[in-house]
Amino acid sequence: MQETCSKTVRNNNVNKNGLPKTGEKHAITPFVNVNFTISELAKCTGAQVQYLQLLDFSLPFDVTCNGYFSMETVWNEYEIVVDGQAEKLLFDKLSVYISHLNGDMNEVNHGVVTGGRCAGDTFFMSMAYVADDQEGCAGGKGVSSLTLRAFEARLTGPKCGPTTCTMESGHIHFDPPIHNN
Repeated sequence: MQETCSKTVRNNNVNKNGLPKTGEKHAITPFVNVNFTISELAKCTGAQVQYLQLLDFSLPFDVTCNGYFSMETVWNEYEIVVDGQAEKLLFDKLSVYISHLNGDMNEVNHGVVTGGRCAGDTFFMSMAYVADDQEGCAGGKGVSSLTLRAFEARLTGPKCGPTTCTMESGHIHFDPPIHNN
């Protein structure tokens, strides 16, 4: 008879759902503070929301070639377009999970809308950005720009749901570029 040994390993860096704990920051390559400029446009179907957008928004932001971090933030930069009019999609607490691999970036956001016509509805968004220079951080130039390759956002709830938004376009620019060192 062969004995087996099982051991439960508890990772203290993840929450009960297996996601990184909010506020955790882990890098294989160093985080660098860059001027981060982002534009995203998504076409929406389902309820009254026609578009979800974040247009030419810039902020100082820490990024890495390889690693992940999570945070909770007040976020008031996304807009929805209803009947041709843009209005802010407001969050008192938006949970953000970002992972980087060779400069490519995957991001998941979720939270409850706290202001505007969609207040009380739940928001979920998942995005995948790919470095424009296919050598990524391993190349000599590093990564200065990313293009959105996959995107889906959902609003669920009685006010703006169900709404599903899919990618029209998206781009990120880093200044200065990020490198593996």
